Amino acid sequence: MAAANGNGNHPRRDGSALLNEAGDISDAAHVISRLADGVSGGADVQARSLDSAFAGMSQLGSSLRDTSGQAESVAGSAESLVSSINEMAASIAQVSTSTDSLTGTIREVAGSIQESRASIQSVSNLTQDMTTTAQQVIRGLEKQVVKLAQNSHGVVKQLQGLAFVAGAEICHAQIVQGPGLSSAIARSLE
Repeated sequence: MAAANGNGNHPRRDGSALLNEAGDISDAAHVISRLADGVSGGADVQARSLDSAFAGMSQLGSSLRDTSGQAESVAGSAESLVSSINEMAASIAQVSTSTDSLTGTIREVAGSIQESRASIQSVSNLTQDMTTTAQQVIRGLEKQVVKLAQNSHGVVKQLQGLAFVAGAEICHAQIVQGPGLSSAIARSLE
């Protein structure tokens, strides 16, 4: 039996069917509520994930800014290092030039020392030759002085013989130390 529900269009339902339907609707509402809670929980998780991702992105941005600053610092340090290396290379080139100059000077000094050594050796040889020559001259003079002394003794004897004839006495000391042989002979002849 159908009864009008106030519209007059629908048949009337019985109470148990309505209760079943209300239970089904309630169950569906619970399922929908659980699904809504799940969707809401998922939305919360997604919101937290987005917040976490945003925080990670902010940290990444900050890290990239720090890295960029460090990269600029490294670039500045690299430029300073290159400049220092260039200065060091220039210093090494100057040291090399100075070393070459010093080597040339040392060679010149060594050559001068060799020349001085050769000159000293030459002077030493010349001195030795002069000493030998002087010794030979002294020996020759000694021989001649001995001969002259021997000859003068003979001349003195001859002069003494002449003085005996002329009446004057001539001694050896007068001939050797006197005004000269010719004046002694001239006096003895007077």
